Amino acid sequence: MLARHRNVLCHLGNIFPFRRSIFGKTAGYNFCSAIDRMLLIKNGYMIKKIENLPSNMVGFRAMEAVTKDDYEMVVYPAVTELIKRTGQLNYMMVIDTPLHNFTVGAWWQDALLGLKKLTKWHRVAILTDSEGVNKFTGIASLVLPGEYKGFRTTQQEEAVAWVSGKVDK
Repeated sequence: MLARHRNVLCHLGNIFPFRRSIFGKTAGYNFCSAIDRMLLIKNGYMIKKIENLPSNMVGFRAMEAVTKDDYEMVVYPAVTELIKRTGQLNYMMVIDTPLHNFTVGAWWQDALLGLKKLTKWHRVAILTDSEGVNKFTGIASLVLPGEYKGFRTTQQEEAVAWVSGKVDK
């Protein structure tokens, strides 16, 4: 039930922010992050597949400490299924964690995914609030097959539209 109603609960949490400290200042508590952490504890992986996306793409949200197991158990099966079904890879990754939370094994699995499926990449969106990562993602289009574009984490709807081909730019 929590997963099904996550967006509504997050929206209510933002409308009615229960994040005032006893001194009247914002305590920095993020209601959506708390819900996401509960879902991650329940599911056991720090990369969560984003549901209800167009059928020609896959999307993931990385949170907390990301390991190689996250890629092997969550990302690879979904990517493999999409490629079998469509013949190409339209991929979105929302990075809701500092990059240092990706273990060496996670980076290695990410690189292997890129190499193993190199000819299948079509459109890739990376959503992060890191300006450096977003710039690097844009540069990747110059040297790798497919199109790559960086977005801010607040631009998920635009990223989904671009990755799925509903908009060209």
